[in-house]
Amino acid sequence: MTDVWDFSKLSVCGYSTVTAGSLSSFDMARHFVLAVPKNWLRVRPEVVRPRIPFCILDDEPARKRRALDLSWLFNAVTAGTESSNTDQIKDVIAGLNSLLKERRFDDISRIYSVIPPKLLTPELMLTLLRVTFPVRMKILSWHSLLTKVRFELESRGLPAKEILIGLI
Repeated sequence: MTDVWDFSKLSVCGYSTVTAGSLSSFDMARHFVLAVPKNWLRVRPEVVRPRIPFCILDDEPARKRRALDLSWLFNAVTAGTESSNTDQIKDVIAGLNSLLKERRFDDISRIYSVIPPKLLTPELMLTLLRVTFPVRMKILSWHSLLTKVRFELESRGLPAKEILIGLI
């Protein structure tokens, strides 16, 4: 026999019209169990916990993201590998800080995954890593950039462990 689910009573988040605040945890678990197929009912109701719903519970409407201004990155890459001046480093810091302020960690991660450290000066490589060090866990490609920078510094004959102290 096939179980039929009554989706008319389910909300967008997967819960029925009964709110979590109006039920005790045991009643909520029992209510949750009643919504699953009968072959799952071998689980005791006190063991079952309602899961966090897959819906956006944000009070603010979704904001449209601005287009990225990567002129600071273009200037850093095209400057060469010999030396960088203070203005270039300030531009890179300001560009990264604007992305961090907007919480665009995924965009920073994409930039870090494609940026070639061979085209950057050691100062700019270190700037990219040091500015984003506090949020490195949110930037998925931060550690891969650290590895690329370390190998690039070693290939240039520079003491990578001393330069990257505190990051490794």
